[in-house]
Amino acid sequence: MKQHLPYIRGMGFDALLIGPVTVNSPYGYHGYWPRGFAMPRAQRQGEDGQPQLAINPHLGTPKELKSLVAAAHAMGFLVMMDVVLNHVGCPEGGGPCDTWQETIRPPPWLSDSYAPFNQSASFHPPCTVDFSQYDADNWQRCWLASLPDLNQTNPAVAAALLQSTANHVHSFSFDAIRIDAAHHMAPEFVRWLPTRLGVPAFAELSIPSLPLPQRLLAGRAYTNWATAELQQALQIAMVNAFTGGDMDGAARGGLTHSPAAGSTAPAGPASAAPAFPAAAAVRPAAPVVGSMVDLARDMAAVFEGAGNADFQGTFLDNHDSPRLLGLLHGDQVLLRNALVLLLTSKGIPLIYSGTEQAFMGGPDPQNRESLWPFLNTHHPLYGFLTAVIRFRQKVSLWQYKHQGIRFVSTHLLVFQRGPAVVAVTNTPADVQLHDTVRVTGLRYSDGTILCNELADNECIRISNKGGYIHFDDRLPKLFFPL
Repeated sequence: MKQHLPYIRGMGFDALLIGPVTVNSPYGYHGYWPRGFAMPRAQRQGEDGQPQLAINPHLGTPKELKSLVAAAHAMGFLVMMDVVLNHVGCPEGGGPCDTWQETIRPPPWLSDSYAPFNQSASFHPPCTVDFSQYDADNWQRCWLASLPDLNQTNPAVAAALLQSTANHVHSFSFDAIRIDAAHHMAPEFVRWLPTRLGVPAFAELSIPSLPLPQRLLAGRAYTNWATAELQQALQIAMVNAFTGGDMDGAARGGLTHSPAAGSTAPAGPASAAPAFPAAAAVRPAAPVVGSMVDLARDMAAVFEGAGNADFQGTFLDNHDSPRLLGLLHGDQVLLRNALVLLLTSKGIPLIYSGTEQAFMGGPDPQNRESLWPFLNTHHPLYGFLTAVIRFRQKVSLWQYKHQGIRFVSTHLLVFQRGPAVVAVTNTPADVQLHDTVRVTGLRYSDGTILCNELADNECIRISNKGGYIHFDDRLPKLFFPL
């Protein structure tokens, strides 16, 4: 990865989120079946005399990880590490994690490789997470995907998880953490951990079974000055607006998708065990769009009802959900609209690697493709992301707290944030788009000319706090004063 940092920096990104680096159980290829929380005695001192941590050998060595983070820092990146603190991986023999019951003696597979969590008291007794409804007690006690669930309410467990995470954060100089499966742990622990570590955190909160107001309320319990939410509610709203599908199901890995013919995206490891159970729902043969009116309503609810909206992590897809381009059946124009919406809206946007190469992977593990064989800096999406990110940085959009809707219909959405006017559409490819709308409430003086930063010779003139925007194609528009 170190040698490819210029490829990432070339698009304008200034932060990296890397997957978990702890030692994993053999069947957890993806990094989310941890077992190496303690420092093995043989590796407690490195070449520099400092504590030397073991990391997943499939990723490299501790020395190489330190070198990667140092190189990233030298290029201006912040580096965030994903941490898995909710559970441990299944035993080496692939035995049934979900069949042992709490006994006086620890189960046979709780070997020293799980230290310091090699006592039954470190875990909740086995039970099944009920995804059909949100019951906080059930979700926090029971075993996600039948993986042994750590009991963070046990002070010894909480202290050990803090020490393990601190060892990695400080030994490798990470700037922040992502807390995986935070919604399956007690909120007090999730809020407490980053304050003790001294670094900020994104908490992954995936509670799709709740209506939006209750979902936002549940999320606020996990956030404080150090911990922000990875805003899945906003992801669902955005993706539904462009697909019209059940993004709640997609977020749980419940959608399947066959990549369009001719796709150059690599396939995920077909034999690998999925991290989350998949349902049987199948996407329709052609994309169906939702409503921008619904999206505008839900965005307003998220910005007003969640914690500090400016510091929430926002995203369209990730390693747990099907890639948006796959759900759009390869429609890169719609993907461009969604990316512009993401990168210009409130929050801290996260782009899943491979988006810039038009990856179309379906549910986990199909969406965990290897990026490195496909580093084409001439790909149209690579160039498009570069242009939008440069615009975001030129305008410093993050400093503008107000995001006001100026026009919305089923297929069109126009909003102003600071000096930028953003126009996006969810019009599908088989629908002709020829529309002219007058956008009002624009905060400019009469006679001001705004031009589209993503196209040549497309400008509007402000009159009476408004202007006419012509939609004669499906491409997104970023207007900015001359």
